[in-house]
Formats: sequence, C-alpha cells, structure tokens
Amino acid sequence: MKAMKIIASAIISKELGNYLDTKIYVLPITNFEYYTQFFKFYIDNKLNLDKNEFLDLIKTPFENELAGFYKLVDCREENSKNGFIICILMSKIKKSKFPHIELLRVCYHEARHIIQLTFNNNSYAKFLINIEELYDNDDYNKNHDNYSYEIGANLYASFKVEETIEKLENNKNSNIYTLEKYYIEDLENAYKLDYMLFDAVGRMNKTFAIVNEKKLKINAEIPIFNIFTNDDNSFKSIEDILKNPNFEKLDKRIVYTVLSSDLFLENIDMEKLSDIELNTLNDALQYTYKVYNNQYQFIWKQFNNKAITFNFFIETAERLIKNIKKINEYITLANTAKNPKKYRYEFIKKEP
Repeated sequence: MKAMKIIASAIISKELGNYLDTKIYVLPITNFEYYTQFFKFYIDNKLNLDKNEFLDLIKTPFENELAGFYKLVDCREENSKNGFIICILMSKIKKSKFPHIELLRVCYHEARHIIQLTFNNNSYAKFLINIEELYDNDDYNKNHDNYSYEIGANLYASFKVEETIEKLENNKNSNIYTLEKYYIEDLENAYKLDYMLFDAVGRMNKTFAIVNEKKLKINAEIPIFNIFTNDDNSFKSIEDILKNPNFEKLDKRIVYTVLSSDLFLENIDMEKLSDIELNTLNDALQYTYKVYNNQYQFIWKQFNNKAITFNFFIETAERLIKNIKKINEYITLANTAKNPKKYRYEFIKKEP
C-alpha cells in the first residue's frame, strides 16, 4: 500500500509539473484515512467548505464507484494559495482485478482533468466542457462516462497506462502481462466507443433546453456565446456571427455544432439568407451529416465484429438514422432556398 501511494503521488506530480503554476495536493488514502486525513486537511488549511459540499464529501467513498476525484481548493487566508486537491481512494483500487493497472489509470485520469481546465476557450474540447457544466449533478452521476471531459480523460489514461506497462514490464511473455494487455485493450475499446458515438449537437440541444428552462443567459454563463447569441438568448444572424472579430479564433467545429443545433435551425428563415450565409450554414450541416454517417458506419462495423450487443446496436442505430434524416432535410432546404441569385446546393442524397 505504501509503495502504491508513492507511485500515485509521483505520477500525478510528473503529469502536472509542466502544466500548472498552482498548488496541487495529492492524497492517496484508504477509506479510513479519507475521514481521518481528508477532512483534517481541509481544517488545517482553513479551506472553504459549505454544508452541501461537506455532506457530499462524506458520502463519496460509499455512494459511487469512483476511485479518484479532484476538487478546487479555495483558501480562506489572504496569503494562502488556491489550487486543487486530488484524492485517490486506495481501498477501491485494491479491489480491482489488476490493482496496479487501475492505480495508473486513475492517476492519469485525474491528472488529465486538471490539465483540461487549462484548455483554450476557443478550443473545441473546452467548448464541450463548458456547455456540459450547465447540466446538474444527477445527470452527471447517471451518465458519467458519456461526458466529453470524462471521455477525454478515459482515453488519455488508457493510452498512458498502455505506454507505461510497455516500458516497465520485464517479462512480456508472462501470462500476467498477456492478461494485463487484454484488460487495457478492453478499456481502450470501451472508451473509443464512447468517443466515436459522442453527439456534440445533441449536447448543444440539451444545453439550450436547460438555459431556456432555467431562464439563464447563455452568453453570461459561457462568454464565447457572445459571438452567437444576444442577451435574450436569441440568435444573431449568420452575417453578424461571421463579422464578430473573435469568430476566426474559434475551432470551426464549435460553429458547426451551434449552427446545426435544433434551436438555431428552427429559428432561421433560409429563404432570407444571403449566399455567404447559406454557404456557412451548408458547411455546418454537411459536417454534422458526415459525423452522424460516420458514426452509423462505425456502429455497423462494431456490431458485425460482435463488439456490441444487439440491443445497443438497435438503440444507437435508430438514434443516428433519425439524426441523419433530420440534418439531411435541412440540407435539402438549404439547397432549395430561393434568393435573387437562385442559390442552389447539391445536397447529399445518400442515406444509410
């Protein structure tokens, strides 16, 4: 146990050493130590912790299967340095089939979460993180591995574990090494499935629904939306979006995700769009169509290779066919939109 704690601290410290100029507290602890040391840490460092956070932390070792998590450290004292605390629950890791593999995975996973916080706001990855942060805790707990930042951390961790084992394993002909490789490959395949089937437009649709239900201002919650929306959550014209001085800084996938969302498409009159607006919209729709079509082809391949169950295939295929048809209908509308130049697009006719 002592050796595993040392390894955990070493991995996380090395991973974060080049990324952050902030304080990182690493606590590899057992369930018993969680209560004797974790809360003592909060008290000793005079950290802010409200009632709900306190109750949530008390329940953590028993209410979920997570073997690690991180939290923002918000110090009360004026000269104390804020940072992050990463807690690794060794008791849960030891119950794993391959404890040392799970230890590596959890450490790389939690370290990656801290690195994700440093992503540029104009990046696609940070954009997805931002729109998912408006979801409630219940949704997060129920759909933990479907969140973009969890998918990213899972993939990164599995690749790093494989890389580490390849370097450290002395006897690569041993049975234990073979079993470890199979275990890591299974993890990677599961995480790749999550990655390939991630629905960014679907997440965007959900975010807009939450914003409207809670009467929030999306450009106040997520500043990047000042490019796309007004203070009343109405969308700016595509022409105004294109004219925004920050538009060119955006990853184009952000633009495509917003313009392909249900709420945007339902509130646009294609007959009134200029050629350049139709061109921009068409780029977004064509991109989204290709994503859904690629996902459909991927799920077929996985099903034929017996990598997924029949029920999962049917459920996923039905969702993708619905999305493909919907986007294709909008591509058709863009193709037939009339304006003074009789603008036309050669829209996609092929369906899976």
